[in-house]
Amino acid sequence: KTPLDSGINWDSVGERTDGWSGDDLHRLARELAFHQFREFKRLGGSGAAGMDRKRSSLTQTDFNAVLAALGPAVGKEELRRYEHFATAATD
Repeated sequence: KTPLDSGINWDSVGERTDGWSGDDLHRLARELAFHQFREFKRLGGSGAAGMDRKRSSLTQTDFNAVLAALGPAVGKEELRRYEHFATAATD
């Protein structure tokens, strides 16, 4: 289980991921885990000696870094077109 810092602004994360699909959010969680692992290795957490090192908590900074590199698979304009198509198909 990945520890989370108490200072994460969940409202900000929610606003930045508005319109994201479940798969997009899964991708975010996976990228956060990879990001944390890369930081762990960068700080010397590799090899037998590094195994004693505890994983650090994910912070708002981690979320910001990963969110800056990711985006939803379907953009807002595409989503509007799909919604319009779905509405037209049911009328």
